[in-house]
This record gives sequence, structure tokens and C-alpha cells, in this order.
Amino acid sequence: MALYLKDSFISTLRIGVRTSLRDVGRGWYNLQESDWEVYRVSKLRRLMEVIKFNMQVSVNRTLVWRTAKVM
Repeated sequence: MALYLKDSFISTLRIGVRTSLRDVGRGWYNLQESDWEVYRVSKLRRLMEVIKFNMQVSVNRTLVWRTAKVM
């Protein structure tokens, strides 16, 4: 389980985000943004926050389910 979360889950998510946003180019979802201030106010940052939150919820639910299953 830990290996899946550490390797497969993150890799699959990273590839999915990059594939979906790679052709956007410059703008709100620019993956090549290097200016922190621009990134901080961009939609990409908000998207990453939503993805991070969803990952936390997924891990939490999975761990609760696995713990309940063992007990």
C-alpha cells in the first residue's frame, strides 16, 4: 500500500496533469512558470491546491477503510 502511494499514485497523477496541461502554453496554467509571484496568483496554483486536497482525502479514506477492514 505504501509503495503504491509513494510510486504509482503520484506518478500517475503527475503524468495526467502534465499531459492535460502541456499544450496550454503561456497563461493561467503555464507549467513552465518560474516567477513565484505570477505562480502565486495563477489558476495553476489553485488547481494544485485542489489536487493536493483530493490526494489527502483519498489517502485518508483509503487508510480508514483498510484499518476498519483489519479490525
